[in-house]
Amino acid sequence: MNTIVPNPASGRKTRPLLRLFSVIIAGSLALYTGFRLLGLGQSFLGEEDPLDVAAIAASDVFEAKDGGTGLFFGHEPSPEPRSLENLLRDIDGLYERREELVKPIVPVTADTFAVMAERVRDYVLLHSTLMDVNEILSRHCGCSNGTSRRVSRCCSGTWESISRTAANSSSLALQMESVLFPWSLGGSLLSLYTSFLEQAPRSRGIVLTAGKGMQTRMAVVSIRSIRAAGCVLPIEVYYSGDADLDAESRARLVALGNGYDVTVRDITKIVDPVSAGLRGWAAKPFAAMFTSFAEVILQDADVVWVRSPDEMFRDEEYERTGTLFHFDRRTFTKSQKKRQRFVRSLLAPHLKNIPPPRENYILRRKSNDVQDSGIVLINKSRRENFYGLLATCKLNAAKESVVTYDHVHGDKDTFWLGWEVAGFRTYCWERWPVVAMGYLTRGDQSPLMVVYKNVHTPHGRYVPYKMKFRICSLQLTHLDRTGKHIFWFNGSPLRDKYRSEDSATLSSDVVWIPEHFSSLWEPGERDTILCLRLNDGLDVMVDDNGNVSGADVLDAAARFLGEYRTVHLGNSTGSTEQDTSPLLQTADTDELPSWLSYPRRLGKDEARTIDSLQQWWTESDYSEAKSEGNWRSIFASLLH
Repeated sequence: MNTIVPNPASGRKTRPLLRLFSVIIAGSLALYTGFRLLGLGQSFLGEEDPLDVAAIAASDVFEAKDGGTGLFFGHEPSPEPRSLENLLRDIDGLYERREELVKPIVPVTADTFAVMAERVRDYVLLHSTLMDVNEILSRHCGCSNGTSRRVSRCCSGTWESISRTAANSSSLALQMESVLFPWSLGGSLLSLYTSFLEQAPRSRGIVLTAGKGMQTRMAVVSIRSIRAAGCVLPIEVYYSGDADLDAESRARLVALGNGYDVTVRDITKIVDPVSAGLRGWAAKPFAAMFTSFAEVILQDADVVWVRSPDEMFRDEEYERTGTLFHFDRRTFTKSQKKRQRFVRSLLAPHLKNIPPPRENYILRRKSNDVQDSGIVLINKSRRENFYGLLATCKLNAAKESVVTYDHVHGDKDTFWLGWEVAGFRTYCWERWPVVAMGYLTRGDQSPLMVVYKNVHTPHGRYVPYKMKFRICSLQLTHLDRTGKHIFWFNGSPLRDKYRSEDSATLSSDVVWIPEHFSSLWEPGERDTILCLRLNDGLDVMVDDNGNVSGADVLDAAARFLGEYRTVHLGNSTGSTEQDTSPLLQTADTDELPSWLSYPRRLGKDEARTIDSLQQWWTESDYSEAKSEGNWRSIFASLLH
């Protein structure tokens, strides 16, 4: 077999880290009687040995700062933290398999994806174990900070004359990187993770990917909505080369900031476009991984914020896990065997043998969809999240995405699946189901005409279904943590983003309702429009002019969601929240309480945002923008 050498692109900055790990691991093993690192025989000690490493191995353990027992490392989690002895044994076992671990997986097919997933978990185990050993020994060197460079300085005199062959233990990680994750044009993944660890919790920001044309206009509206909601977080817009986002479009986006809080970055300068792919939605996880933000809100360009994105960082589940994922429509498509087999083939053995999370309808074989990736919140300074995002990038890379997208819809479900591939089930979901926000439509009215043209006149062929009411739109909407307010929606500010040249923006006479697990999604004559059918018997009506009425259409001040605690349908670690209210005896079912089946009008703040969409959309037009002096000066600077 041909030897695989580390990627030269990792550069000089990674070599001190490799030497450090070689020194630490080889030296500690030589001092600890009964251990042989890497199966390479005896290492050589220097004259100075101020540490009792045997005592460390016997008594000290690594206590995970980022989630404790949630760190699965791709294998069944132990109830006790791992001792130094076990850490070194893991390294020894992995090195004995080194020829297998650095062998390219070819061809890339659905049949070899399970091997790829196992290889990713092997890398996670090696990478995390090296860091754990570093953490233990750094404390015993008296270092005040556990990062590698500082350990190198304060422990530099501890060992001398280390065997050259021991360096293979840490170089194996780089060799695996070069095979599994060959995209980075900068340093190693170790140095990348260390940068996030050192920045947290000071570094938060919003990342979105956008192309030219209508995507730029939608991104402009999205940024307007962020600032209108009172959020001042820095924003980075990523694009894939000049052909994806031209200089004019970049200038328009930068002009929305004041020189530092809105920036544009070419992802092809950071990530190799050949191995990464970076086409369309595949660029999203790479943008999230390689942004400088340790805590990142990753969003689509067509997202509109109604409330401030800052609120997401205060979510209880995010504070606990460092993740927050959002639901897709879980009652629209039935579970398919092809997707089930694919997903289960990628799971770690210990995750296959425990009950799936209640809210994950793919793993429970109840739906073909579970995640909407319009917004993904990730704290990359937590190891399990760094590894989960890394595996998500792998699923969306150039060769792998061909297989992935044949089994799941785009990047959507690759985020939670990436965590599972890496061996973790420490991610969490939003509290509420997805929301249908759109136009109330009678059974004898055409969803196509209502949504696109605001025409509510009856169509003869629908007369038998006149009293079947639906809420129709292109948008997919999400609630805030309280369940009282619209938080954000995607699908663009337009009634029809696929006819953007002549489409109007949304109007504030829309109504909304959470997806009820007994409700039915219907195509609205065109697959871009979806309608959520309301339960029969509700006192609701919409006339031929689109005016909505009825006692069961609740206004924003109605005593609704805030009056009752929701049944918390569980999170990804299996916990549930019980409620003693007589209306909420559904904790062991998959149905939300019946009172969630009432449509609701927008509140004042929500309506204000929707009413602003027309102005923001007009301002995003180049014909208007080119008259702005700021835009013209920025455009000139970009050309030079």
